[in-house]
Amino acid sequence: MSPKTKASLGLNYGSGKFNFLVRNTYFGKVIRDGYPFGGVQEFSPKVVTDISVGYDITKNINFTLGANNVFDVFPDRQIYENSYYGVFKYAPVQMGTLGNYFFGRLNFNF
Repeated sequence: MSPKTKASLGLNYGSGKFNFLVRNTYFGKVIRDGYPFGGVQEFSPKVVTDISVGYDITKNINFTLGANNVFDVFPDRQIYENSYYGVFKYAPVQMGTLGNYFFGRLNFNF
């Protein structure tokens, strides 16, 4: 189950030793048919925002801090019949089911 519509719009900007990224990803609605068990459920469209800020330590080394799904967007909750007796609150039908995460990254270019 994946959305029929998915779109991404990003802005990447660099100034001096800094670079910035803001990206929005739109996940369209998804209809789960309930096969082989469970019920039919419609999941509403969602937008997920990612951001990062990078700094060029040297010509070949960049350090970046960022967040994916910065606003902690989740798919709609599953109906009980589709949640395996309440075990799985969210179905991975659009974006992931773990919410946001933050990262640090060190890039080496040779």
